[in-house]
Amino acid sequence: MIGFLNINKPADVSSAFITNKIKHKTKQKVGHLGTLDPMATGVLPVAIGKATRLFDYFLDKDKEYVFSVKFGILTDTLDICGQTLKENNIVPSKNQILNILPEFIGKQMQIPPQYSAKSVNGERAYKLARNGETVNLPPKEIEIYSLELLDYKEKEAEFKMHCSSGTYVRSVARDLANKLKTIATTIKIHRTKSGFFKIEDSVSLESVLDNPDKYLVDVLDVLKTNTKITLTEQEKTDLLCGKVVKVNKLKDEKNVVLKTIDNRVYGLANIENGIVKVSSFLLED
Repeated sequence: MIGFLNINKPADVSSAFITNKIKHKTKQKVGHLGTLDPMATGVLPVAIGKATRLFDYFLDKDKEYVFSVKFGILTDTLDICGQTLKENNIVPSKNQILNILPEFIGKQMQIPPQYSAKSVNGERAYKLARNGETVNLPPKEIEIYSLELLDYKEKEAEFKMHCSSGTYVRSVARDLANKLKTIATTIKIHRTKSGFFKIEDSVSLESVLDNPDKYLVDVLDVLKTNTKITLTEQEKTDLLCGKVVKVNKLKDEKNVVLKTIDNRVYGLANIENGIVKVSSFLLED
């Protein structure tokens, strides 16, 4: 069993909970492609079997979110699941919010939340934070392609964001509030897109557990926009043995799909000077 499942994650369960349920059902190696916070909902792509070897390929895939924040309150986790640290009555106007949104478009350095899955000396940051330790995470470059205000009433604002992988919604909410000289916490996160996977194509965990094969997305469908090269069995064998395989029609290209004559995916490769450099995540041996 090789492929992907596009899960519509419900609130109040972890991404690991989802993958464990699917692993138990399918008896296959399973891994999710991008964690969602327990409170968050929406698109959670899950790789099945040797498709898990494509994890690195999805690291730089963009995301889309609809999220809501509440002004005048700050929690330690930057969302409603945390302990309240501060409260105030400084609530920005709609025009003030609209005026600062352009400042968030483009590449920028973002400090991840203390309560995150970032690794600090081999330990997850959220575990250290739960133990009362102060976690100083270094800023990381992210990019926001678009950020728009969908709705605003009383102290709550709803936004839609298209961003690079690695962008923390909770940090965006924090930084928005800082620009507005107030505080805020995230009260809703809904991921509507993660690379190839979209919310309109997602299915519930219950449906998947009832019939995993019915909702399995083929690797070729996920990689349909990638350049593809058909390999002979001899070329496939040569690559496995470490021999040089050349292609005439490509000189330099990344993430090229390698297929066999009968349309089975063999793996991904980078083409350098016409030579096939197989990536470490082979899908079929």
